[in-house]
Amino acid sequence: MEEVREGKITVGPQVLLDIVRQAALYTEGVVRMASVPPRVDRIFRRLIAGDGIELEIQGSCITIDVYLVVEAVDLMSLSHKVQKEVARTVDKLVGLEVEAVNVHIEDVAYPDA
Repeated sequence: MEEVREGKITVGPQVLLDIVRQAALYTEGVVRMASVPPRVDRIFRRLIAGDGIELEIQGSCITIDVYLVVEAVDLMSLSHKVQKEVARTVDKLVGLEVEAVNVHIEDVAYPDA
């Protein structure tokens, strides 16, 4: 039996965005993704952006910024949960080393009175 050589595995940018989005939205207390604010330096850096997420990939390391609208809860605790869930999911599904997960809370959704 002939040995099969391993080939190259490529994960598209949209797949990475979807994985991060689902991991963030899975976290209890996250209502929805927020808009990514416009930035001039995006032109000079290799950023992948979409629907509340910015990804910067350097080799096999990834830095993730998530922009969120959340419930009125303990924001610090929620942010740590989002960081852990996103990092765990990316590592498990894609195998990229997560350099950082930066959480940006852009708005708080209060329950209707």
